[in-house]
Order: sequence, then C-alpha cells, then structure tokens
Amino acid sequence: MSISSTVVATARERDWVQVAAAGLFLVLAAIVIGLQVENSLDLASLVGVRGAREGRRYFAVYAAIVFACGGLAAFMPRRLLWTAPALGALGALVALVAVATSGGEGWSILAAVLTLTGAWLLGRGAFGLPGLRRSGLATSSMASLAAGLGILGLGVFLFGVAGLIRWWTVGLLAMAAGLAGLVLLARSQAWRALPASVTSTRFRAGAAGVLGVQLAYATVWAGAPEVEYDALQYKAWLPAHWAFSGGIDAATFTDNPRSVYLGLAQLVATPGHTVGAPGVGRTAAGGSGEAAATSAASSSSRASTGCGKVANASGLPWP
Repeated sequence: MSISSTVVATARERDWVQVAAAGLFLVLAAIVIGLQVENSLDLASLVGVRGAREGRRYFAVYAAIVFACGGLAAFMPRRLLWTAPALGALGALVALVAVATSGGEGWSILAAVLTLTGAWLLGRGAFGLPGLRRSGLATSSMASLAAGLGILGLGVFLFGVAGLIRWWTVGLLAMAAGLAGLVLLARSQAWRALPASVTSTRFRAGAAGVLGVQLAYATVWAGAPEVEYDALQYKAWLPAHWAFSGGIDAATFTDNPRSVYLGLAQLVATPGHTVGAPGVGRTAAGGSGEAAATSAASSSSRASTGCGKVANASGLPWP
C-alpha cells in the first residue's frame, strides 16, 4: 500500500470516529430531551401561565433544531461543518432580538452582560496582584469570572451595610467596570480562533450548535413575565428591596431566611436593579452558564496533557 493510500485510509478512519462521536452526541441529546418531556407530562394538559399546552409547539421546534444541529455535525461534509453552529447561533440571535425588543428586556440583557464582563474584569485584576500573579489563574476566564462575582457581591454587601446602595455608587461602578471589560473582551484574540475551534471536530460543531439553541431557550425563559412565588418573593425580591431601600440590615435575612441558599448571587444582581434592570439576575444566571460552556471549549483546545487531550475530545475544561 502506498503512502498516499495509507494517509487517505487514516483520514477516513478518523472521520468515522468523529461520526461515531456525533452519533453518541445525538443519543445523549435524545436522552436529555426525553427526560425533559417526562418531567413535563404532568403540565402538558394545563393552560395559562403555569401550563405547557400553549408551549408544546415551541418545544417541538426546539427539539427539532437540537437534532438538526446534531445531524448536520454528523453527516455534512467537513467543509460544511460550520452549518451546525451557525444554525444554533441563528436561533440564539432571533431569541435575543425578540426578547430584547418585543419582550422589553433589552436593558436587562445589556445590564446582565455588563455585570458578567465587569465581574470578569475584577477577577482578572485580582489575579494580577503580586501575591496571585504566579498562580496563572488570570489566564482562566472562568476562574476570573468566579472570583470577580465574589468580589462584586462582597463589595455590594459593604455598600449595603453602609446604606450606600444607589445608582451612582454600585450601579454606576458595576456598569462602568462592565463596559471596560466588554471592550477588553472584544479586543481579545480568542474570538478570532473561536470559529476554527468549534469546527475542529464534528462533536464540537454539534455541541456549539446545541449551545446556541440552549442560549435561545434560556433567553426566552429569562424574558418571561414574573408570575410565580419563586421569582417574585425568593430570587428577585431581595435585590429589588435593597435597591429601593439603599441598605442591607439583619432583618432582611431573618424575614427571608431562605436567601442564604443563594449566597452572593442576589447581591451580584443588585447593581442592575439600581439602574432599572429588574431582569438582570435571571438573565445573568443563564449567561453565566453559556460563558462556562464557551470557556470549557476554549480551555480544552489549549490542553496538552493526557487528561487534557481527553477533555479536548469531549469539550470539557481541564486546568
């Protein structure tokens, strides 16, 4: 057998491995969607804001797009693998535009983005301090975001204890930091490598497409009206209360003791409430999950160790 024939055979074998991985991805997607359907059967016959009868057609479209992304990644020629992530990105773009305009959540979405980018900038700056510089954690986007969210939450808490939660204190500072972080991220070289990264394997192309669909799904849910106790009296109530009163006291936690379950999460959402963005918390929660998945793919593409190569194949992060 000639060298060229061997190379062609090896390439075909690798391609079939990617097809098998994409097939496994489809099976896992079917299991996840099946579990979602099973958990929703008790709501299928209900109507109104709590029911799912009116939403079944939209859920069917969502499931169809998920399988379409997997099918494109599994069977399209390699030069057309971009169609899978492009389909997911299109769905996310449509949902974002619809929720931001017709849903009136544009400012809340922007405030959530600025909250996350500001937190990332704070964490990145903290890891750049002399005592932490050698740790190398500043190169990890998720480590910087996690640390920054903690710093932001503690900062809001200190302002709250002092009775200084105002739009011109925590609100303005958080949005300004977010704008600076957004500009820094926009200038990052990582964005240029992202298209090649998500289409480097069939599995990644399919996963990127589904990630876009999930972003669309999360955006619609985050933009839905607040009609239940969990949202009105549990998650969004305290940030709104702190933004209105301007301070944090012990009575807040004794009157709503379950707030301790969420740690600093409600504090992080408070700056957005001070600038008139009541949906910032739920939108940032969905955005942070998307950021984690994107960071996972980016981190795994740079992995060089044995375990890192396994993570690279599966799209998982590796430190």
